[in-house]
Amino acid sequence: LKNMETIYVDSNPFKGTIPTEIGELSYLKYFGQTATFIGGTLPTEIGNLSRITRFEAHSSSLTGSIPTEIGKLSLLENFHIRFNEMTGSVIPTEIGLCSSLQSLLISHLNIEGSLPTEMGMLTQLRAFFAASNNLEG
Repeated sequence: LKNMETIYVDSNPFKGTIPTEIGELSYLKYFGQTATFIGGTLPTEIGNLSRITRFEAHSSSLTGSIPTEIGKLSLLENFHIRFNEMTGSVIPTEIGLCSSLQSLLISHLNIEGSLPTEMGMLTQLRAFFAASNNLEG
């Protein structure tokens, strides 16, 4: 599995959490999971996915916030999380280090607070969607 480049699970009754071992998939370029019962927080080990370009998690049961380790993902182009149970201040300042980020979708999460000023460092960002949250700034 260490050579895995794509993981996509859609409309399956998977339960549990995203395992910390995901960080061992050094060739992973795309992770997508939609309409599952996967919950818990995003593991900090996603920061080890140095080749990932697209990360999606829709209509699941994820909680917590985006780990600061996201700042290590310099090749990340698309980061989409929507319709999850995340709360609090979910956007870390380290998001500004994602120099390849083109699309950031964080909607229907019930997150709150100010957008980090470091988002201004995202010179490649072309799309930002944050519907149905309590963001300001």
